[in-house]
Amino acid sequence: MPSVEEQFSGFLLLLDRFQKQLAEFMLGAYLACDFGSDSGDDGDSTLSPQVRLDVVDGSPQMTLDHAITWMDLTRDQELSEYRLAVTLTFTGAGVAVEAFVRLDLERDMGEWPAGVHVPYRQRADGLGLDEALDFVEARVEEMCRRYDDVAGLGLTRRETTSKGPSSEAHARAARAGLGASRVHGGDQSTEDSEPEWDWRFGE
Repeated sequence: MPSVEEQFSGFLLLLDRFQKQLAEFMLGAYLACDFGSDSGDDGDSTLSPQVRLDVVDGSPQMTLDHAITWMDLTRDQELSEYRLAVTLTFTGAGVAVEAFVRLDLERDMGEWPAGVHVPYRQRADGLGLDEALDFVEARVEEMCRRYDDVAGLGLTRRETTSKGPSSEAHARAARAGLGASRVHGGDQSTEDSEPEWDWRFGE
């Protein structure tokens, strides 16, 4: 039977896989859509994939956190944000897991009015490690199929080639510190060949 250390190591490896899955989805959105602005160089956008470790009310907490923030300098006073996050809190009663998608918009965009919107939120408490992994896996699968949340923003679709986003989109990702191809967790990683992109708008 695996030791406690081996079980927890396996737990972390699976969480890393879910982190990469969310990172792939968000990078696809970032490269497919022009979050910067509708007016050329007057906008700015950033993609931030990270894993956060905290202690909240004495309980260890891990968050798989992925956000795209953007601002149109010609009309926005604050950043807008599109965020996917999964938080696991380890308590004496078991693992509490919360997954959500949040839009925090400075102005009306497409179908979404200005303000904070949470179109998706799921939570479970008192889970064992295996139950928590199963719950996270199902929630990540659901979140990575939510193309309509971004499609509803009415963003301009970037030009693409048969192999994926245009070189301009890859350059934007590189300027964001993400490399030209892939993001794995909070690390940067580039590959020699272009990935097969499959980011769509609710098709």
